[in-house]
Amino acid sequence: MPKIQNALKPKMSQTVPFKPIQQGTWKENHQKYMTEKAKGVTMPTDEAAQLKPLFMFDDPTFVLQMCFTCRKLNRNIDVVQVNEEYQQFPLSLCKICCANFNIQRRNKFFNHDLLVFKRENNIED
Repeated sequence: MPKIQNALKPKMSQTVPFKPIQQGTWKENHQKYMTEKAKGVTMPTDEAAQLKPLFMFDDPTFVLQMCFTCRKLNRNIDVVQVNEEYQQFPLSLCKICCANFNIQRRNKFFNHDLLVFKRENNIED
């Protein structure tokens, strides 16, 4: 076996077959994994985080992922009664949450809506 494959191969237990020897706790391993993955990502730009209400409310379902900091911040916002039927509250989002919202909308369009359209209209490549 080449050296590179041996380096990637987990150490196996000698007493229990097919059980790798765990190096560290789950939390430590998760932290190490997340740290390595985080090194390769870049923070969103102002342009990527720009929300456009014109496009935000097109879909029948409104899904918004929020980090803990944004959720905590929005818990303290006062709701304003607009009239008998409607209430209004401002929503505060960080750049990461705004950019993620834009990404999920584009992802749904290109990886779901277009594929469904293609299938339903029998469009060939």
